[in-house]
Amino acid sequence: MDTPTPRRTRPDRERVLPGPSRGPWLWTVLIAALLLGLVLLLASFAQGAEAAPPLPYVPGVYAGYDRAGAAGLADGTAYPHIRGGHMRFTWRSVEPERGTFVWDEIDAWIARETRKTSDPSQPNGKKVVFGIVLSALLGSTTPAWALTDAYDPVWCEGQPYLNYANPQVQAAIAEMVQALAAKYDGHPDISFIEIDVGAEGEPGVWLRRLPDGSPHPVWLAYQTKVTQEAWIAYVKFLIDTYTQAFRRTPVFYMFSGYYLNAQYEKETLIPYAISKRCGLKFTGLKRGDETGGGAGGVCNPPGSIYGADWVVPLWYSHTATFAAEFSWWYYYWDTYWAYLNGLDKGYSLMHGLTDVVTPTELVDVTRFVNEYAPFAGGNIAGTPGVWVAFRTSLNAPGWPLCPDSTSYEFYLYHDLSQPDGQPVRSGNLPPGSLRPEGFFTLSTDRARGQHYFYLNVDDRYQRATPAPKEALVIYYDGTSPGARWWLEYDAADAAGKAAPPVPKWGTETWLTATIPLPDAYFGNRLPGGNDLRLFSGGPGDDDDQFHMVLLRPQGSTAGAPPFTRPTLSSATNPALPDPTVGLSPNTGNAAFPAAAYNAARNEHLAVWSQQDGPSIGTPWGYRLWRARIAADGTVAGPATPLFGSGQASQAWPRLVHLPQGDRYLLAWLEASPDGAQRVLASLLDGTGAPLGTPVPLSPEGVQPGPPALAHAPDLGVSLAAWSTWGDGAVWAVPLDASGAPVREPVLLGYGQTPEVAASGGRFLVAWASGGDIVARAVGSDGLPVGTQATVCNASGLQANPAVAPAASGRFFVAWEDQRAGGDPQAYGRLLSSDGTPAAEETRLLYSKARDLALAYSPGEDQFLLLWQDGDIYAQALSGQGYPASDAFLLTQGGPREAQPFVVHNPLHEDFLALWRADHFVPNGKVSAHLHHAALRALAAHGLPVAPTVDGNLAEWTVPPGLTLNGDTARYVDASPRPPSSDVSAQVYAGWDAQALYLAFDVTDDHPLASTGDPAQDDAVEIGLDARHDHIGYRDDDFQFVITAGGRIFNRGGAAPAGVSVATAVRQDGYTIEVRIPHSVLFAATPPSGSVIGINFGLRDRDGDPASNAYLVWRGQSTADSSVQYGHLRFSGLPTRLVEARALASPPAIDGDLSDWPEGGEVVLNRYTAAYVADRIVPTPNDASAVLQAGWDPNTLYLAIRVTDDRVVTDSTDPWHDDEIEVGLDG
Repeated sequence: MDTPTPRRTRPDRERVLPGPSRGPWLWTVLIAALLLGLVLLLASFAQGAEAAPPLPYVPGVYAGYDRAGAAGLADGTAYPHIRGGHMRFTWRSVEPERGTFVWDEIDAWIARETRKTSDPSQPNGKKVVFGIVLSALLGSTTPAWALTDAYDPVWCEGQPYLNYANPQVQAAIAEMVQALAAKYDGHPDISFIEIDVGAEGEPGVWLRRLPDGSPHPVWLAYQTKVTQEAWIAYVKFLIDTYTQAFRRTPVFYMFSGYYLNAQYEKETLIPYAISKRCGLKFTGLKRGDETGGGAGGVCNPPGSIYGADWVVPLWYSHTATFAAEFSWWYYYWDTYWAYLNGLDKGYSLMHGLTDVVTPTELVDVTRFVNEYAPFAGGNIAGTPGVWVAFRTSLNAPGWPLCPDSTSYEFYLYHDLSQPDGQPVRSGNLPPGSLRPEGFFTLSTDRARGQHYFYLNVDDRYQRATPAPKEALVIYYDGTSPGARWWLEYDAADAAGKAAPPVPKWGTETWLTATIPLPDAYFGNRLPGGNDLRLFSGGPGDDDDQFHMVLLRPQGSTAGAPPFTRPTLSSATNPALPDPTVGLSPNTGNAAFPAAAYNAARNEHLAVWSQQDGPSIGTPWGYRLWRARIAADGTVAGPATPLFGSGQASQAWPRLVHLPQGDRYLLAWLEASPDGAQRVLASLLDGTGAPLGTPVPLSPEGVQPGPPALAHAPDLGVSLAAWSTWGDGAVWAVPLDASGAPVREPVLLGYGQTPEVAASGGRFLVAWASGGDIVARAVGSDGLPVGTQATVCNASGLQANPAVAPAASGRFFVAWEDQRAGGDPQAYGRLLSSDGTPAAEETRLLYSKARDLALAYSPGEDQFLLLWQDGDIYAQALSGQGYPASDAFLLTQGGPREAQPFVVHNPLHEDFLALWRADHFVPNGKVSAHLHHAALRALAAHGLPVAPTVDGNLAEWTVPPGLTLNGDTARYVDASPRPPSSDVSAQVYAGWDAQALYLAFDVTDDHPLASTGDPAQDDAVEIGLDARHDHIGYRDDDFQFVITAGGRIFNRGGAAPAGVSVATAVRQDGYTIEVRIPHSVLFAATPPSGSVIGINFGLRDRDGDPASNAYLVWRGQSTADSSVQYGHLRFSGLPTRLVEARALASPPAIDGDLSDWPEGGEVVLNRYTAAYVADRIVPTPNDASAVLQAGWDPNTLYLAIRVTDDRVVTDSTDPWHDDEIEVGLDG
């Protein structure tokens, strides 16, 4: 290893990082850096790295633009991985009048972020970062007084803009900064202050270009008053002002962006800021710097270190502290790679938008970033480890490969210069392996002789000194069980010592191998002066993909990798988390699961195909297996084969229960080595044992595909359907109670992948045909009813339908839909009993969905839809086929799950889901999961008008969301279960921008409302888990008990302020209305689509303890916020319904709204909007509107009253005028 110059050893970087193009100051910086590096290097040789001195700021990850104070929620424990919050405030808000400073908004925000809610006098451990924005592209950030003639503003299109070069403006800014420092310098809760320079805080006056590429008129106007040198003088003035005012709290200068000349401004201002001991902040951190940002496709223009902003910290992070900001990404693995990019570049502080940095998937990742951030940028002393994350550029062929578009390195460097160590990007991994480790995966390429990954340890960490280390290697355990790879390292007794080989088991997931290096020496004695190399096995092995290598002291627990991946032996079979159980044997390969519910035994029978021994990995050797599953989801008996061995494979089973005689009917596809295929059927007894000899269903000489099967209990008839290869025909055949065909197969149409369901004395067969979805009703005699109906013929490809019965003899069909291009999404449609559409198509999901499975609950009139996207997901649908819950994850983060199947238990209102899982063992396993949650979703509908809380439910216009009675309650403390006439309740839920509203219409044959003892009154209980974290008894958890007489308690004490309740008692029951302000549950109005935990209890006191009853909707408690709680979903915007009222006379279209009648107003402001685009969220006085709608027989009329403190109407570009947008969908 070589001496780091100027920051670290990295040969490929040294060759492409030239010095600056002008100024003798660089040599001073270089000499000082070299001397400092030499001192540190000698010190590390002498006694090893020591702990670095305390930093004046708290490094790590912050929540950006965190106005709501999310980082400080729950006394700072809601997001323990976040260091604190970041925010920008406006000059206008802190100094509304010259010399009058208002700090209330900043103080309140700091308190939200850094003080305990339970005790505001105590810190919660969080820190804050903020700045004062002087000017912005949108919104009003500059004080009105600073835009008056006394301050000589820049004028454009009749609007004034801040003149940064004006002496009076600079004097006012200096006064504001001095007042800011007097208030906040040395504040213990502030990590650093951001120097916001120009528009949006960046060092530029305005956007330089319009969308069409022409110069922006505001930018041109600025050039009439602010010259290049005046701009540089202004920025230096601002840096001086902040650094002189803030003596104890660090300040950071944002160097991204420029005014006129990027090269000149950055090479002048960046060194100046460093000389004033400023930190530097970069805006625009990405997951990768693919193009380098250089002009003309050049990574870094010759003779300059300023052509690409990402290069700056590589050159200066040994002399300055760097922070970075990024905005948003579609997926959390984008954020993960942005973090690695930041640590690689030397950023010790990073922040992104709150909803980007807070997902639970990033907890371990952010812990990793926080642990290593203090040591970024050359501050290696005390680092818990060194690491490299392997990565390749995503550039298209012919683009420049910038040096930092390859692996991300933290004092462990990836050497790509060795002739046998040039790995390639791997694009052949299955989708489930790509998040996030495999996003930029590199692979050995044995075919080209590229067997190695070469690694070079920074000399400052360890050089030519024996010290025990361990290497943690994250690698892809692909599809080749028995293959191996090695780690070779420079040991004290050998330059290329091989650690024990790491075997691969074919789990198709990312695993972590911990490799002891007890005699690590790292003396640069491997080829190329390297210290380690990964070796891709011996003859006959396959290629290997690696994500990360991390070195740390042997036995250390600090500095762990960002992901915890198990290291498994061939005998390991981790227990799957309850309520998921494994069904198939630990050996072999299982696939194609199906199940049926047996009402006579109150249990399920699961079937699947199993491969063993040498057949694994071939199309042959599949055998049908079975396992009984109890009603509670546990395995009731061992898995056993169904039929004897033979040469033919048995695959794609389908199963129904025949209640007459307690038997099952099983159908499956059989394929022989000679190419023959046929569909067979067999009866099974109530335990799943075969009865008799299998019966062929498909004719000889055809090549059928997998069968579909359904049973109509009221008819005693089953129907099997399949399609045939070659002619693409879809066939169906009815089967009697013995499993024998009633008639010859009947041709229904042409297509593939048919599915079948029974409802109301008929069957429905749906299939894909020519890119469309079609269906046909079939009678009990197996003959078609009517003609083929088109379910969906939208553009793009529609495929792979799933079908289930629905209420009133109807059917529901869901399918994979690619009308929008790209990945398939799920659509659905309700069909009549004759197979014709009974409703419009419904988009069920906005995410990728494959392998749909569907089941129906008649008792709840809801469906459960399953699909796979690497994991198995589920979503409840209403009986009309509309989403009734958010999508939720059924599987527990396994590497890949597929082939979902779902069946309903009507007795317990449960669903049993099955799937094929690659759960860290060679080949697939079949797992089952008993799921209660699909039917516990309650929608709170957006209310156009808030109900009056008076106990009268007549004004509730939304339907009841659920019924709570002795049949629907999960827990019943009464024997026998009470009938609905004794005690039951209809539950209503709604919301608006201010509050959540709940209403209960309770039926009670003996209502008790005023016994004198509230504990003896009839009552409703409401359990709320506002954070939906399933952690009870915290500040977001409530248990409201509301008696029939109108008394309300929260956990036995008083209800929070603002909660109101009203009741009304009648002879056969009572009603309750309750209003819970959002401020009780949340920091702000929840956005549409938010979900919280909720539960209900119903207490029936009949005066006789023997007649009392207690019902709980889900679980057994309304107090513990357990995972058994239901889900309350804030559905639709509270203001989404605009009522157009009939007008007696048409209003004059003159802009005067005085002739509009009162009523029907809908308010749009920062609180009611679903989306707010501006970073500086406007107050209602800044931007809000009130909408009314009216109509007469000829015309629709709209009236909009807008409040705007600064109206812009005359811009050259109309997009820059204030405006209202109205969208209509006729």
